[in-house]
Amino acid sequence: MRATYHLCSPESLSGIPRLLRRAHYSQDEWRYLHFAAVSLPDLLRSEIVRRPL
Repeated sequence: MRATYHLCSPESLSGIPRLLRRAHYSQDEWRYLHFAAVSLPDLLRSEIVRRPL
């Protein structure tokens, strides 16, 4: 739950909503956003990314 808060909460300093409010992103912030977008489903429901269709 702590990882979900830090990733999704607008109050979190490293949260996606706070980061998306910016007009420009550094290269590290782009990497963070891409990794977060890919890993968020697995964070919310473990092993969902590897589960066969």
